[in-house]
Amino acid sequence: MVKNLLQNIKQFAAEKPDFPFLIYRDEQYSYARLLNEVRAFANNLEQMGVSSGQRVALLVSNQPEFVVSYYALLSIGAIAVLLPTEATTNQLVSYVRQTQADTIIYHQKFQTKVNEFEIQEHKLSRKIVVGEKSEDAIAFSELLHAPEGQDFQHDIALDHAAVICFATTANGIHRGVVLSQENLLSNTEACQRIYKEFRMRNILGQIPFYRSTAITAILNSTLLAGNSIIIPRPNDRNDLLRTIAKHKVDTIVGPPDLFADLFSQPKQDTESLDSLRLGVVIDGELDTRDLEQWEEESGCTLLESFSRTEVSPFIAMNRNRYDRKPGSLGKPIQNLEYRIVTESGAAVQTGEIGELELRGASVMKGYLDEYSDSPNYKKNWFATGILVSIDRDGFLHYAGEKNSRIYRYGFPVYPHLLEAQIAKHPSVSKATISSLPANNGHQSMKVAILPAGGESLSEETIREYFEKELPRYMVPEKIEILSDAPADHHKP
Repeated sequence: MVKNLLQNIKQFAAEKPDFPFLIYRDEQYSYARLLNEVRAFANNLEQMGVSSGQRVALLVSNQPEFVVSYYALLSIGAIAVLLPTEATTNQLVSYVRQTQADTIIYHQKFQTKVNEFEIQEHKLSRKIVVGEKSEDAIAFSELLHAPEGQDFQHDIALDHAAVICFATTANGIHRGVVLSQENLLSNTEACQRIYKEFRMRNILGQIPFYRSTAITAILNSTLLAGNSIIIPRPNDRNDLLRTIAKHKVDTIVGPPDLFADLFSQPKQDTESLDSLRLGVVIDGELDTRDLEQWEEESGCTLLESFSRTEVSPFIAMNRNRYDRKPGSLGKPIQNLEYRIVTESGAAVQTGEIGELELRGASVMKGYLDEYSDSPNYKKNWFATGILVSIDRDGFLHYAGEKNSRIYRYGFPVYPHLLEAQIAKHPSVSKATISSLPANNGHQSMKVAILPAGGESLSEETIREYFEKELPRYMVPEKIEILSDAPADHHKP
């Protein structure tokens, strides 16, 4: 294992100083420039009093200043608190209060939120603003200069906390997740092993960098391999297509909707995607028919993955076209042990559903509110609350969240699996299962169904299908036919 990602910045700055690590709005940030700016920013942070173990909030969109800040903080042992850029002021108050961060690096477009935060909470001791300087904040650009010869020589322990990300738990609570240097390195190396087969040269940097998925699959993986990140304009599909074509992007990470949008373009637009060789699908599943069609037309391999912030974040991933099962979560990644257990803690048999438990170098130090008391997840099992099964070939299959399981007449119903079964009806596009108040000693269920395009559905038709195809305990009491897509609460 590489001991510190900062070693890679130095290595590639020496081996290929002019090679771009970032391309942002057609401006290139070479490895040499990255090294110089990270080194200068780190030294200036220390001059300001930021030291190892201190928590520094980062509220910056996908741009070079985020990257410089992130690696500078890691280099001095400070902890980067990665704030969601779309967070409301009240959410920011909650996040900063949880982390007790007293320094913030933010973009000027978030100035109002920072001001409102200080009115509601407290004045921050240090503020560094990207963009136009404000009265009580230091301009980021002023901290990119340091005396010649200065360097960061810190020896950061692998188990030292590196970042705090925020995860939404099943009950809707936002919890801070503390990830160590080793967590990030271990998961990045496992991810990079899969990338290597595709000989990637560059990757699109369009998903928010504050997400652990982006930190591992884009930032750290690129740095580990000495490749390039191409950052498009946010929320601009046309620029996304132009960026892929202009820079011959070969790797992209994103949710199913992104790939559906990319590969459903007119033929003249999809020609701009000819350079793509690898797509890593996060936050959901692709329809198997779409996946096969898109791969055949584009030549781009699409690999489904499964992630959770608490695991830095990848748990499983399909490997390549010959070592995968479309519709599965893939195989567990390296550097991660797993087991699947019943509620009593007994191991399940192949094909049976149980809770996924994990341990290893990728599993978090702990949740922010309790991590000092958390067990060592390199040695002790972390209960994920995720229900899965594993087949004979070692592929994981998602069955839902543990608290979404519904008990009826003594049998467990897994909403995710039942939704997939209902969606097999030729006139059904999508279905969502929800539980209703208990009735006669068992939980009742409701299904909301979106008909396939141009199809006409009635409750009677669907009920007849249920009674024919499903055992009695799986038949929902209430059926609702929708005109708009139902909210999806069960996808990974």
